[in-house]
Amino acid sequence: MKTIEIKRFSVGSVVKSTLYLLFIPIIGMIIFGLFSSLLLFTEDGVIAFTGILFMLLLSVLYAAIYFGILALMTVIYNWLAGKFGGLKMVIEEKE
Repeated sequence: MKTIEIKRFSVGSVVKSTLYLLFIPIIGMIIFGLFSSLLLFTEDGVIAFTGILFMLLLSVLYAAIYFGILALMTVIYNWLAGKFGGLKMVIEEKE
């Protein structure tokens, strides 16, 4: 068995690897928004069009905030791992 310590993460690789998890809530927001907009189109078309624009804006804002917080967490981890030690993993080699 071998123990390794992870002291640094690349911000780009962390954002790219969690991008797949971000698509799940965004697709849910888009499906819910489109469904509710279709229901609103029967009542008033202007409100439904505004709702679609609002939904798209919120999806982009959600992604931007998510990536910003994730990048900040990665930078903080890299800073703290340099001072106090990083994540330790035990790796077992099998033949």
